[in-house]
Amino acid sequence: MSFQIKFSHKYPKLSIGMDFYIERAKLLDVLPVELKSLSKDFLDYDTGEGMYKFGEGNVNMNILIFLSDQNILFTTIRPVSSTGFYRSGIGKMFDVLIKGRDYE
Repeated sequence: MSFQIKFSHKYPKLSIGMDFYIERAKLLDVLPVELKSLSKDFLDYDTGEGMYKFGEGNVNMNILIFLSDQNILFTTIRPVSSTGFYRSGIGKMFDVLIKGRDYE
């Protein structure tokens, strides 16, 4: 089974310089979190200064921690509805797909 994670924007956290972006990364862990407990600074980092907006119903989330092939650590916040999928991918490599580069 191949794993994928999709991003709706070219977030700065995925950049490895001059219009090059992370393509593969290993999922290190899945951490449950309440969205309201996260700092504004962390949310700004994770959402690219607000490029992504969380819906009103998003209270309980997961922080996914990835390590790229280039040894760059990055996170992303995902809904708890996908916990089982991501937990099954801990320790596995994921293809990092970015809208506009890899899919529409």
